[in-house]
Amino acid sequence: MDVMVALQAGDMDGSAGVVDRCLRRKCGSHLHIYTDGSKDPASGRAGFAIHIPKLQIIQGRRLTDRVSVFATEIVALLWALEWVGELGVDKAVLCSDSAAALAALQGGERGARPDLVAELLVTLYRVVQGGCEVGFLWVQAHVGVGGNETADAAAKAALRRESIDVVVSLGVSECRSIIREGITQIWQREWDQERRGRFYYNIQPSVRGSTGCHWSMRRDEVTMTTLRMGHCGLAGGLVRVGKHMDGLCDILNGTRGKIAIAVYLVVINGFLLRVYKGPIYKVAVRACFLGFIFGCGLLVSLTQTTWTHFGWYMCSLSLFHYSEYLVTAMTNPQSLSLDSFLLNHSLEYTVAAVSSWVEFTVEILLVPDLKQWRWLSLMGLLMVVCGECLRKSAMLTAGSNFNHIVQNEKAQSHVLVTTGVYSYFRHPSYVGWFYWSIGTQVVLCNPLCVLGYTLASWRFFRERIEEEEMSLILFFGEEYLVYKRKVPTGLPFIQGMCVEP
Repeated sequence: MDVMVALQAGDMDGSAGVVDRCLRRKCGSHLHIYTDGSKDPASGRAGFAIHIPKLQIIQGRRLTDRVSVFATEIVALLWALEWVGELGVDKAVLCSDSAAALAALQGGERGARPDLVAELLVTLYRVVQGGCEVGFLWVQAHVGVGGNETADAAAKAALRRESIDVVVSLGVSECRSIIREGITQIWQREWDQERRGRFYYNIQPSVRGSTGCHWSMRRDEVTMTTLRMGHCGLAGGLVRVGKHMDGLCDILNGTRGKIAIAVYLVVINGFLLRVYKGPIYKVAVRACFLGFIFGCGLLVSLTQTTWTHFGWYMCSLSLFHYSEYLVTAMTNPQSLSLDSFLLNHSLEYTVAAVSSWVEFTVEILLVPDLKQWRWLSLMGLLMVVCGECLRKSAMLTAGSNFNHIVQNEKAQSHVLVTTGVYSYFRHPSYVGWFYWSIGTQVVLCNPLCVLGYTLASWRFFRERIEEEEMSLILFFGEEYLVYKRKVPTGLPFIQGMCVEP
């Protein structure tokens, strides 16, 4: 079955001269039928037409509203094939300016309307089986091909008919287009009538398209839009598009900012020294320092720079150490000391903290994109919050039985706590601290420190739990052994002190 009339090399432009030569040379004895479809975007009316110059037949029909242009072209070809079958001619060539329709017919591609394409193929098969040789020819539109221009005019005239002549069911894509258009109209109407956001309305009055420059990266386009709307700081926007000088927060990086910080520290320390004396002054200075770090972290978090996630880390770290002292003061004031802040926990702890700062700084300078995984930082922040809550819940539940230092002698007030979070984990405070420490590095997107913190914390808590459980077994004996068999430590691959039966 000859589906497409092949043109000679170099003749695939579909122009008037080429079409005339092809029809005379290859299809001189064929019946020439021109088809075309049309649609009015404003009203949604659709129609098609066929033109048979030899028989002086021009026939146009209006189709169901809202059908696609592709559907009108397929129906026009289908209508032409019906004419070929009724006329009983031996040879016919159908000329169409729809490359998509002919491609669907030639390659078997069903396109947006598989039902119509299938019906067209069935009709073509029936006509060919009846003894008619049928060919198809692509014609370029609006280049002076007489038959095509006549069919085009007839198709446009069919749009003005009062009633629908041919009913065609709507396809899935056409229904989707109608729904999308309806939603867009409702959205536009609400946007036109909305009283708020008129500043944005002056920039983008239509909801149908975007206004402004088009960028190769979506992130750059969003950044420039937020800059234009005034929804982000200028420094943060410049950092995101790579135009900022150093990527540091302007508030803390400028000369005035440094002077303000120095004056603040001097004034606060002078005030504390004036009000508090002796040990209380040392507590006040540490609490003030942690509050200052928390405030700086909050300030950095609210300024949209590449250091935003480090601001989250500063808030998490300062809140952890401050709350350690606060909760200890509430639950076990007898053991309260400056060490309860855990600021001088150990040399290893200090080295680990400094290492995380160094890694973050080096990586943000060399590979800044590594620090822009917001979803990963949010996951780390969730780990930090959950770990912090679990640890403080353990301290509050244990009350006076909790101590930052492993006890080797049992006090009269010591009791074995097995309720609350202790009914789920034997060492919930260690579980919370373990995941809190790892979460801080996930917040910073520090791959090396995530691995290092995981290994170091796991080793530390394994040794700490074994040491602590040795004392607990001595304190509570069989009672703790029963509790130990029922409740896990809560830390992965850590079983605690092994006791021979």
